Amino acid sequence: MFSPLLNDDSGNQLASPQQNRPVHSWVNIALILILLAISFGISCTFGAFFTTLRYEFGWSHATTSALFSLHLLTAGIFSLLSIWTINNYGTKWIVFIMGIISGLSLFLCSHVEHGWQLFLVYGVLLSLSTGVAGIIVMSICHKCFHRRIGTSIGVISIGVGLGIAAIFPAESWLISKYGWQDAFLISSVLAWCLMLPASLFLKETSNEIVDIPYTEPFPYENGLGCSPVSRPSSTQNSMHTLNYLLSFGILFAYSFCFYMVLSHFIPRLESMGFDSVDAGATLGLMGLAIVFSRLMIGFSGDALDKKPVAMIFVLLHAMALFWLVDSDDMWMFYLFATVYGTTLGGIDLPISAVLGNDIRFWKADTRLLIVISGWFLGAGAGPLFTGLVLDHTGNYEFAFFFGGTIMVLAAIFIWGMKLHQQHTLESKEVDP
Repeated sequence: MFSPLLNDDSGNQLASPQQNRPVHSWVNIALILILLAISFGISCTFGAFFTTLRYEFGWSHATTSALFSLHLLTAGIFSLLSIWTINNYGTKWIVFIMGIISGLSLFLCSHVEHGWQLFLVYGVLLSLSTGVAGIIVMSICHKCFHRRIGTSIGVISIGVGLGIAAIFPAESWLISKYGWQDAFLISSVLAWCLMLPASLFLKETSNEIVDIPYTEPFPYENGLGCSPVSRPSSTQNSMHTLNYLLSFGILFAYSFCFYMVLSHFIPRLESMGFDSVDAGATLGLMGLAIVFSRLMIGFSGDALDKKPVAMIFVLLHAMALFWLVDSDDMWMFYLFATVYGTTLGGIDLPISAVLGNDIRFWKADTRLLIVISGWFLGAGAGPLFTGLVLDHTGNYEFAFFFGGTIMVLAAIFIWGMKLHQQHTLESKEVDP
C-alpha cells in the first residue's frame, strides 16, 4: 500500500516525495511552455522569411519551400532518435543542449552567403533542436501527471500559440526594418538568453508509475487510450493497431495543412499586395486563437468525450481552408486566422491520449515510431507541395482546396477510431 506520509526512525512523519511532485511538475510545465514558445516560434516562422529569401537567392517557390520541408523532415528523424536519448539521459541537459544548438544555428543563419549553406544550417542543424521539443512535451506530461494529462498538455501546448502570436509579427517587423540576416541574429540572442536559463531550472522526474490509490477513471478511459497501470489486453492491442493506422493519416493531414499555412500564408498575402507586417500580425491573431482554444480544451479535455470534439474541430479546420481558397480581402484573412487558430486546439488531445499512453508502455515501439513519422512526413510534404503547385499554376487555390479535402478525410479517420471500455480503479485503503 502507498502511504502519503512516511515515518523516520524516531517516529516522526516525513513528507512523501509525491507531495513535492505537483510543485515540481507545474514548474516543469511552465518552463517547457516557455521553451516551446521560443523554440517553435523561432524555428517555424519561416513564412516571414519566405519571400525575402526567395528573392535573395533567386529560388523558385518550390526550392524555397524545400528548405522548410528539409528542416521539418530532419527534425522528424531527430525526434524519433530523441525518444531513446530522453529515456536514458533525462530531459534537463537535453533541453540545455537544445538551447545551445538553437542559438548557434540561428547565429550561423545570419552569416550565410550562399543558398546551400542555409540548407545545411537551417535545414539540418537547427532541426537538431526543434525535433526534440515535441517528445520533451510528451515526456514531461506523462512523467509528471497520471490523471490530469490533458490539462498539462493543454497548458504546455499554448506555447505553440504564444510563439506564433509573439514571434511571427516580430520577425516580420525585424525583416522589414533591418533585413533577414539581422532578424536571424536577434533571434539567436533571444534563444540563448531565454532557453538556456529556463533549462537549468527543470526538475528531473522519475519514469516509475507509482501505485497511487486513484478512485476515478484515468483520463484516457473515456477517450482513446487505456489505463497506464495495466498492460493492454489482446483486444486492446488490436484496437491500438487500428488507432495507429488511422492516427498516421490524421497526423499526416493535420501537419500537412498546418505547416502549409505557416509557410505560405504570409507569401500569399504579399503576392496580393498586402504589407508583410500586416500579414505577420494576422498570423499573430491566429496564435492568440490557438492559445485560447488550447486553454479551453486543455482544462476541460480530461472530462470531454474526445472523439466527437476532435471531429468537430477537424471539420471546422477543413472549412477554414476552403474559405481561404477565395479570400481576397483583409477582413477575410482575419476571420480565417481566428477560426483556423481556434480549430488547432481541438485535434491534439485525442491523438496525444493514444500516443502518450504508448510512450509510457513501449517508449520506442515500432508502431509508435511509424505514427509519429506521419506528423513529420505531412509537415515536410505540405510546404513543398504548395510551392510546386504555385510554380505550376501561379496561384494557391488548388493547394488550399486540397488541404481542406484531406482534413475531411481526417475527420472520417477519427470517426473510425475504436474506443476502449471504461472502467474505474478500485480504491485502496491507505495505511495509517
